[in-house]
Amino acid sequence: MAPVERITYFAYNEGIDPSRLPLGTIVFDYANARLSRHSYRPSEDEESVLKESKYIDEDKRSFCNMLWTQKSDGLLNIDLKKVIEAGHSTSKSDTRLIVGKAGSKVEIIDSDKFFDDHLLKQEAVRQWFETRFSVARSITAAVNNLVKAPHVWLLTGKYVIEDGTVFSVRKESSSSHTAAKVPVPEPSGLSDLAGLKVGVTVRLGNGVEAQASTQIEGRKVWAAQWIKVKARYVANSKAKSDSATVVQTLELHDVWSTGTTRRWDDEAPALQLEKVLDDTAEIDDSSSFDEAWWDRFEDKLAEHLEDLEIEE
Repeated sequence: MAPVERITYFAYNEGIDPSRLPLGTIVFDYANARLSRHSYRPSEDEESVLKESKYIDEDKRSFCNMLWTQKSDGLLNIDLKKVIEAGHSTSKSDTRLIVGKAGSKVEIIDSDKFFDDHLLKQEAVRQWFETRFSVARSITAAVNNLVKAPHVWLLTGKYVIEDGTVFSVRKESSSSHTAAKVPVPEPSGLSDLAGLKVGVTVRLGNGVEAQASTQIEGRKVWAAQWIKVKARYVANSKAKSDSATVVQTLELHDVWSTGTTRRWDDEAPALQLEKVLDDTAEIDDSSSFDEAWWDRFEDKLAEHLEDLEIEE
C-alpha cells in the first residue's frame, strides 16, 4: 500500500478570525477555540517574526476548497483528497464543502524546535504553564486526590480561507443512505462555486449535490492543527532532567500560600514538559475535568493571578 498523508487537522463549523488563532497558541480546549480558558495567545505580529526566522511554511492558494465530515460525537475529520466517501446527511454525520476565492495553509515546520527553542525561551510562556498548572493541581488534589494534569494543546498549523461559501453535500436521492463518491470540482469549476447565492443547489456528479448554506466574508480559519504537549506532575526528586524527551521542568506555585512558590526541595511538586507529541490520535479520558471543575479553575486562577499582580 502506498504511503498516505496523515490528517492532523480539526475543522470548525464556522470560520474563526485569524487574530484569535495565531500560530503558537496554547489551549486546554481546542474544540471550542473561541473560549479562552485563559489560553496563551501570541500577538498577530509574532507570525511575521516566525516567517522571517524560517519557523513557518506558507502555501498560498487561489479558489481553494476544503471537504470535511462532522461526526455525531462532535469530532470533525478533514479529508483533503480529491474524492471522499460521503453518505446522505443524517444525525450521525454531515458532509460539508467550503469554497473560497483565496486561501493559505500555514504550518510550523518543526514543532519540537519551535516549542523548545522559541516558545519556552519566553518568560510569558513559562509563567503561563506555571500559573495554570499550579492552580489545576491544587484543585484536582483537593477534590479527588489525583495528580493528573489537564490536557494542553499547541497550535502548529491552520487553513485560512477568504470569502468562503459553505455547501451542505448530500446524495440527490434522499431515500438512500448509501455512501457515494463526492468529486471535488477542478479549479476551473471552483471559481463558479465561489460566491454562489445561499440556497442555490448544484450537482457535483455521481449522484451528489451541494446546496449553498451560508457565506462567510473575510479571512477565516476553518481548520487548525493541534498537537498535544505532554505535561505531567512529578516530584523534584523524580524529575528526569537528563532524559532526551524532557524539554523543561518548571517550579509550581504554592497556591495555598498566596504569592509564594514552593521551596525547591526533593519533595516539591514540579511540572515536567516533554517533547511535543506527533500524533493527535491520543485523546485520553478527561472525565475528571468537567464543566464544574473548569468553572472552579477559572475562579481560582483569577484569584491567583490577582495575588501575583499579573495582568492579562
